[in-house]
Amino acid sequence: MAYRVYIKNDYRPEIIWIRPKSRRGRIAFLTMLISCLLLSAATGYVFFGPEEAESNNTQAAVTPFTVSVTPGAVQEAANREQPASRFTGNITASLPREITQMHWEEATETAPDRPGWPDWTNVEIKRGDNMAHIFNRHGLSPRDLHEILNSHELAPALKRLLPGQVVSLQVEDGDLRALKFDLDLTRTLLAARQSGVFTSEIITTELEMRVKQAQGVINDSLYLAGQDAGLSDRLIMQLIDIYGWDIDYRLDIRKGDSFRIIYEEIFKNREKVATGNILAVEFNNQGRSIRSVRFARADGQIDYFTDDGANMRKAFIRNPLDFGRISSHFNPKRKHPVLNRIRAHKGVDYAAATGTPIKATGDGKVQFIGNKGGYGKTIIVKHGEKYSTLYAHMSRFRKGMKRGQPVKQGQVIGYVGKSGLATGPHLHYEFRMNGVHRNPVTVPLPQADSISVAETDEFRPHSSYLLALLDNPDAALLALYDPKISL
Repeated sequence: MAYRVYIKNDYRPEIIWIRPKSRRGRIAFLTMLISCLLLSAATGYVFFGPEEAESNNTQAAVTPFTVSVTPGAVQEAANREQPASRFTGNITASLPREITQMHWEEATETAPDRPGWPDWTNVEIKRGDNMAHIFNRHGLSPRDLHEILNSHELAPALKRLLPGQVVSLQVEDGDLRALKFDLDLTRTLLAARQSGVFTSEIITTELEMRVKQAQGVINDSLYLAGQDAGLSDRLIMQLIDIYGWDIDYRLDIRKGDSFRIIYEEIFKNREKVATGNILAVEFNNQGRSIRSVRFARADGQIDYFTDDGANMRKAFIRNPLDFGRISSHFNPKRKHPVLNRIRAHKGVDYAAATGTPIKATGDGKVQFIGNKGGYGKTIIVKHGEKYSTLYAHMSRFRKGMKRGQPVKQGQVIGYVGKSGLATGPHLHYEFRMNGVHRNPVTVPLPQADSISVAETDEFRPHSSYLLALLDNPDAALLALYDPKISL
């Protein structure tokens, strides 16, 4: 922005105010204007018309000349209160019926990463931290923070910081020059002081995808085997989810079982920042080999399929808990531990710590929620006309759960407890088909949609290629694969 003084055709000055940006800028401009008036009085021409010039014994016809002015007082104020500024002027005494301009202009500041600017200081967010605390610790102006928070539609993300996130600052002589904050892996908010005020922009960084292979043998648990193979927790959970319909990881896993996977790694500026998705996997369980590949369907749904196109996902998952052990099996003749008499146990009990999340095992709607006699805090989910599931002895329901509410497979609906007739914290889980109780551990689960005839031509070469990479994990071949980045 600029403040301009125009010398009009009738030799009178006209001040054009162009959106003053700050109080500092206005003070600097007024100081400059006073200096210009003093200079004009000394020349006796610019701010007087021809008649006044003659009456003051000033020559009306003057050889054109140019004066460049940098008033000392203005420069001193600029150096003291704001970034380096410059004054440029041209005063043409002949004024050949055209506008002559004097222009005060603040120098555009250097981009935040150019030489001469201070280094970035990285501030890791601690528990209970916020931007006001950070600015206060670094002696920065609350007014600057207010400007930054209002400088861009995405800047309010700075109000929702999480522990472990990083805010980077550039500070010089106690003043903030610039701030940057990663909104996600690809977008960075950059706020920089420009012409005395903060403006913000979004910097987009392209990510690089690489494909890797890993394999492991289970000696103690799948989780430990995954860690030994160098897999992240995210990849291990993906592996568990892929086979969660076919393998009960508490009962079916045996020592010597193994897996091989091909998966994505994501790099930003040549530094690994995340793991992507499993592309292909083979799991060997008790001598049985199950192979599957990741495939995006025409409607955008992404699932894992066997090499013949069968969907790995079922309409139900086997276990409503990620962590727990079966403490009591399905048994029509079990002796009740509290009532001390024979009473059919029509479900499976999973022992787990109080507060462990409970997941809906299939899509459906909440048919019942509340206290149900010896079951205690209970939720019943209806899955279409044929199936229903029951979750009992909860400590509490997930906030917002109510009768008639739709739920998705894997969605948390409540938390483990010991309400009702229970000797300790556990989940009692029942699976009913046409109103008849079935053993949740052994009941055949209905299959989700497999590859359609229309998708076959695309799926077959995709599947064959990924499975070939799985069988021959040559680094050169892996480098040729060009997956789309999808987190």
